[in-house]
Amino acid sequence: MSYLSLLTHLLAISLASLVIYWLITFRNGFGLFNPSTDLMFNWHPLLMILGFIIFSAEAMIAYKAIRGTRQSLKRVHLTLHSIALVTGLCGVYAACKYHYQLQVPHLYTLHSWYGYSTIWLFCLQFMLGVDDFVYPGNESGIGRSHGLAGLLIFWLAILSAGTGLMKKSDILHLYPGQVETNVV
Repeated sequence: MSYLSLLTHLLAISLASLVIYWLITFRNGFGLFNPSTDLMFNWHPLLMILGFIIFSAEAMIAYKAIRGTRQSLKRVHLTLHSIALVTGLCGVYAACKYHYQLQVPHLYTLHSWYGYSTIWLFCLQFMLGVDDFVYPGNESGIGRSHGLAGLLIFWLAILSAGTGLMKKSDILHLYPGQVETNVV
């Protein structure tokens, strides 16, 4: 494993740990079936970061960091993206359930538009990738653009996460100098 790959994995572990620390320490943890809608919503940032940032990054890194045949690398790539998709969709479910219970409208912030755009583009990219994986000789031509499109969707996911954290900070009325602000 290269130093860059090791650094990337350490950053992923740090990111996940920091989000979990923030949600447990400052936001009182998690709960899907808890009557507290805030505890249910806490799943949203964790699952979205795990799915669309960490597992997606792992799927992209798999081609460079793992040695194996092209077919085995494609399987690892597909498996990690499948985990990313399921994890991300569970995160969307937590946010939609939260909005539904509080009767908050959907798609009213820049974060929500970025987020839904990320999800739809990710799903489209995933379907095209699966099609190319299952039917490799179909001459769809996505092979060349698949990597670039995936990278752009990944950056859109990072943009979505950043705007989401900014929106959450605004909703919580966090100000510079607070410990929670520094963690976020």
